[in-house]
Amino acid sequence: NSKGGGADLHHIRPEDTSVNSARNNNKFGDFDGGNEVKTSLGVPTGCYLKGGYFEPQDEAKGDTARILFYLFVRYTEADAYDFTDVAESLEMLLEWNRLDPVDEWEMERNDETAKIQGNRNPFIDHPEFADIIWGE
Repeated sequence: NSKGGGADLHHIRPEDTSVNSARNNNKFGDFDGGNEVKTSLGVPTGCYLKGGYFEPQDEAKGDTARILFYLFVRYTEADAYDFTDVAESLEMLLEWNRLDPVDEWEMERNDETAKIQGNRNPFIDHPEFADIIWGE
């Protein structure tokens, strides 16, 4: 995909091919147990699969939520989707956003992406926007 969300640098993240393959089209979820995903070298990742859901590492959960929030407001094709099409629930994503605050790596990546692409992920600059827009 050379345009849209599939080519947006705010959406594309570096990942081990085995982890990316395990994630596949599974929805994001938060659960206990499951099968731990290993890298292509067999190293445990802290990511889990269970019943059609993929749980990222704790330190990537907020990043994941902010990427999804960005995609939902940036691309009109997202109008045909609901958060439950890609995740267990909107409430879970809002919680991930709160529990895993923006870190230096995520802010630097937003800065570098803006230099290349010309726009920022506002949910990294202002994570509170998610609660303003979708919170109760």
